[in-house]
Amino acid sequence: MRIFKWTADFDPTKESPLTPVWAHFPGLPFYLYEERGLLSVANSIGKPLRIFSLNTNRVKLGVASVCVELDISKPLVDEVVGNQ
Repeated sequence: MRIFKWTADFDPTKESPLTPVWAHFPGLPFYLYEERGLLSVANSIGKPLRIFSLNTNRVKLGVASVCVELDISKPLVDEVVGNQ
């Protein structure tokens, strides 16, 4: 069984292309481990849904993890490059 987000045009016979996935961002600068920074990075690949709480609390650094909603009917983003 799968659970889908309800919309006005929901059709139970059609598979939704939207799916939540955990995206991992290794090597982010320390200053991006705050909510605003992580949401900004995650927004570049999909709609942010949830941030791994140990990242924003700066307990677990090294790889940032954010749950994002992806449209899997579109090409996936392989890499996010920012200004150094």
